[in-house]
Amino acid sequence: MTFYALASEGLKFGLIEPGWPMLFQLANTFILYMFLRRFLFKPVTEFMQKRETEIKGNIDSAEKKNQEAEQLMSNYKDKIKNADAEGREIIRLATAKAEGKSSDVIRATEEHLDELKKSAQKDIEREQARAMHHIKDEISNLAILAASKVIEADLSEEKHRLVAEKYINEVGDTRWQN
Repeated sequence: MTFYALASEGLKFGLIEPGWPMLFQLANTFILYMFLRRFLFKPVTEFMQKRETEIKGNIDSAEKKNQEAEQLMSNYKDKIKNADAEGREIIRLATAKAEGKSSDVIRATEEHLDELKKSAQKDIEREQARAMHHIKDEISNLAILAASKVIEADLSEEKHRLVAEKYINEVGDTRWQN
């Protein structure tokens, strides 16, 4: 049995009967498919491809930026580590410099103290020399005074001895006090 024979007998394939209306429906469907393909599917497909390409580009760009951010983060961490090391080095150098300055100040102070000691020693020696001169002057004055008293007074030998002893005692006491 052929198709036409089946169609003439009224054979039906579900809701569609074979014949010209079915052919028109198939042709209309094909034309509609071609129209939709040309004016709808193709632009939509191109839009979807563009969008997919754009999204992939954005993802790639985001991954690159993420890698750059990680690189920058590792660089900053390295810089922070270096900054810590540099800070410790600066502190070490400043401490060494301060210790050097303090030792210089101590040395200068010690030198100044030595100069003050020497100056004080010289002042003491000068004062001793002046005191000795003063004592000698006093002794000579006393000797002159004693001699003048001895000459003025008519002394016996015993009085002479007493005056001499008195003079020696006075001079001895003055000398031993220094």
